[in-house]
Amino acid sequence: MTQSHDLLEAHRRSLSNKARYNFDSDMRQWLAWHGHDNTFNAADPCEVRNFILYCATTGFNRGPLKLPSISHLLSSIASLHVRVLEASDPTKSIIVKGEMKHLRRHLGTVQDQAVALRARDDVPLPNWSPARRHGIAVPSIAKLRASCDTTTPRGLRDRVLLGLGEDLGRRNQDFHLFDDGDITRRSDGRGGALIRRSKTDQRGEGRAKIVSARTINDVDAWKGWKAENAPEASEAMLVGIDQTNKVGDRLSPSGINYVLRRIVVDAIMTDHPDVMTDVAWEVAKEVSSHSFRVGLAQDGVAANEDVRPICDRGDWEQEVRVLAYSRNLDPASGAVARLRSLVPLR
Repeated sequence: MTQSHDLLEAHRRSLSNKARYNFDSDMRQWLAWHGHDNTFNAADPCEVRNFILYCATTGFNRGPLKLPSISHLLSSIASLHVRVLEASDPTKSIIVKGEMKHLRRHLGTVQDQAVALRARDDVPLPNWSPARRHGIAVPSIAKLRASCDTTTPRGLRDRVLLGLGEDLGRRNQDFHLFDDGDITRRSDGRGGALIRRSKTDQRGEGRAKIVSARTINDVDAWKGWKAENAPEASEAMLVGIDQTNKVGDRLSPSGINYVLRRIVVDAIMTDHPDVMTDVAWEVAKEVSSHSFRVGLAQDGVAANEDVRPICDRGDWEQEVRVLAYSRNLDPASGAVARLRSLVPLR
C-alpha cells in the first residue's frame, strides 16, 4: 500500500497543474463508481467496460458523459494501472476497445464545447443544453459589464474579470495566478499583462499580452480601492469578497467559475425580472471561464481576422482549434467560409 501511495504521488507530481486536476477528477469518478473511498485496485477489462457503459448511460453529477470525456477517463485509468499499480493496462483489451467503437457509432465524436461569451452578442444555449427550454440567451460581455455595480468592491473586481476575459481569453488557472503587479499601464494608455505560467508554458517562461484601455482603467480602479480600503489584502488580482465587503484570499480556479456564473445570474435577472433565481442559475451553469476562449475565437472569426492573430491572442498552437470553437457560427457567413479556406477541416 505504501509503495502504491508513493507511486501515485510520484505520478501526480510529474503532471502539470491542469493535468493533475483532471487526473484527480477522473480518479474520484472511478473510485465513486467502485464505492471505494481512497483505495485503488487493479481492474480487469470487464470492469472497465462496465464503467464506461455507466458513464455513457447514467454518468455522474451532470448526467451521461460524451465520448471525449470517456476517452479522457480511459487515459487516466491506463496511467493508474501502468504507472501507479504497475499492472497490465485493461484499456488495451479488445473488450474495452470494442465497446468504445460501439459508442463512437452511437454517440458520435464531436465534443460539446463551452457556451461562448461574446463581446457584444448574446449567445443562445445549444440544443443539447437542458436549460435551452427557458429561451434565455447567455448575455454578452457588454451586458455583464453594465450589470456590475462599480460602487462596490465586488462590482469593481467583477469588471476586472470580465475585461481580462474578453481581452485575453485565458483559462481559469491563468486568472487564478494573476497578481496585482502582473497587469500594469503602458505609455499608450493600454495595459500589459504578464502571464507567468500557463497550460502551454509549463516552464514558466512568461508571456506578455495587451489589454484594452477600458480594462486597465478597471484594473486601476480595483487596485486603488484595495490600497485604500484593504491594504493588508492578498496581492492576488482576483480575490474573494464576502457579504460585508471583506476581502479574502486568492480565488481558486473553481471560485473564478462561480463568480462568473453569479455575474451571469445577476445580468439575467436584471434583463428578465420575472425569471426565478434557480432558472437563472440553470442557464449560468453552462458558462465557465473557458467561455471566454470560445467567445474570443468566435468574435475573431466573425470580424474576419486572420487565423494567426487569433491563435496568438488565445495561445492556440493549432489553427484548427479556432475553427472548432467557431463551428457554431453561421456556416454560410463569409467569415467562417474564409477561415475554412485557410484551415480546412481534417
